[in-house]
Amino acid sequence: MKGKLRISKKSEYVDDNMLHGNDYAFFHRPLHLSVPPRWYQNLIGSATRSVDIWDPYFNYNLESNHDDCRVFKFLSKSVKLRYLMVAGDKKFEEDFVRWEPVIAGNIIPSLKSGMEIRFSYISEGDDLGKFWTFHDRFLMIDCNRIFLIGGSLGYHLSSIASTGMYELKDGDDKALVKEMFEIYWTFSKNQNHVKKVAL
Repeated sequence: MKGKLRISKKSEYVDDNMLHGNDYAFFHRPLHLSVPPRWYQNLIGSATRSVDIWDPYFNYNLESNHDDCRVFKFLSKSVKLRYLMVAGDKKFEEDFVRWEPVIAGNIIPSLKSGMEIRFSYISEGDDLGKFWTFHDRFLMIDCNRIFLIGGSLGYHLSSIASTGMYELKDGDDKALVKEMFEIYWTFSKNQNHVKKVAL
């Protein structure tokens, strides 16, 4: 395939606007200036039990056309979802008040019973938390499929810039990411940073 763009015919990837290799996919924005990459969105929709998102950013700024709350529209089952990010204490508290009703409004009403959505954060301004801040992004579906994400959530909801996703297949690699996520989530929980979205 040297010198050619790879467009996969696998049913999972059809119409996701991404170019697929074996374990890596790339959103080439010049091909899709007005439509977003959809593999991330499709994966969210495929979850049947749980979704864990490990991403330093969650943006909700309608003036700049950033609405990460849209991701909850793609949920198709009553899952348990955790979102771990980086934020300042005051900003997170203020932002969560704005996000919460929008998130709840984006979820299919029939799914709300049994669904649980929790946000938590590592405090970048805290003397201890600053050593726990993170850069890489991960998406975990049903504790089984794990992806290293090239750009934060917003880059997978709108056509902003070229970006990619890599699916981890090795068992030890997957176990390492899951273990580290739990360690970081527990740290944030012990700092009383976890908030549950009222549905």
